[in-house]
Amino acid sequence: MIKEIKIPEIGETVESGEVVTLMVSEGDMVEKDQPLIEV
Repeated sequence: MIKEIKIPEIGETVESGEVVTLMVSEGDMVEKDQPLIEV
């Protein structure tokens, strides 16, 4: 199941970012407030 996630704004002048680390694998169960990615 695909879900949209929102990330906090990084700063007013930052227009893009890059995912550095995926902290979960496809199919993993996740909980509210669990870290999913490192940007």
